Amino acid sequence: MVLLTRVATYKLMKNRLCPAFLHPLVLKKRRCCFSNLTPEEAGRLAAAFVKDSNKKLGGDEGFSPSLKSMSTLLSQAGMESNGSNLPLAPPLHTATTYTRPADGIYKEGDRIYARMDNPTRLLLEDTLFDLECINLLKTMRPEENVVEKTSYAFSSGLAAVTAVILAHSSPLTVLLSDDLYHGVSSLLLDVFSRHNVTIRQVDMRHVKSVVDTIRDTDLGREIIVWMETPSNPKCHVLDIQGICDAIKKSTSSHVVTTVVDGTMSSPILTRPIELGADVSFHSGTKYLAGHSDALLGALTISPLTTR
Repeated sequence: MVLLTRVATYKLMKNRLCPAFLHPLVLKKRRCCFSNLTPEEAGRLAAAFVKDSNKKLGGDEGFSPSLKSMSTLLSQAGMESNGSNLPLAPPLHTATTYTRPADGIYKEGDRIYARMDNPTRLLLEDTLFDLECINLLKTMRPEENVVEKTSYAFSSGLAAVTAVILAHSSPLTVLLSDDLYHGVSSLLLDVFSRHNVTIRQVDMRHVKSVVDTIRDTDLGREIIVWMETPSNPKCHVLDIQGICDAIKKSTSSHVVTTVVDGTMSSPILTRPIELGADVSFHSGTKYLAGHSDALLGALTISPLTTR
């Protein structure tokens, strides 16, 4: 939207920058020195240009995520989409609590407490979902393309790992890649082993090894298959789709959740949801944030999962 508005305005100015258009103190009724249009007239024409372009692409007032490229999603990350005259950079909402309505009853969409609902965090989560599911959304029919955005941000990567474990019932078996970030195995061994959670490490470069290990697991135990690709530190690359397909075809009697840690590649290169995984995990502290100045964990749940 912003890019197209700029292009339209640029065309309207006949490919020449207009000092009157750029000057922050320009008067509303002043006409541009290179055009006979007022800023309001130029704005209306630019808006009409954007609306017409969106209709040609199958959208309406704005592009739907399914029509955007990865580059567009990244360039518009953090921008609010509802309303007009919105900030290009997301404001930081620091409030921990919100006022209760006068009648004492919270309505749908009302915010209560920042731990549950923070506007800044929600923008991040919406963007993560769009990045993780960009091609999946394109393959959906229009009536299917209205899905709940199920990405969740956490205070750290291990906080996100903990949430995945706690979402399952014990007894629980977690199948781990034989090469992975040590923090995951340490958390499971040092903490969750006391809560009827067991670990089995598998060379997941061999799909058959994963399937055989699941079959050897007691039917009374829920199972998490935790893939990490590329792995840390050896950079093993796993066949995500092959493993997920084999589990669905060969282990239907077991309750299995497939989780993929794509920290080392980010959604730019790896989108596990589109390859059949139930959950995509990132330690955003690494490549997702990119500057070693943010502590972050992220989970995206597949809109197609039955788990």
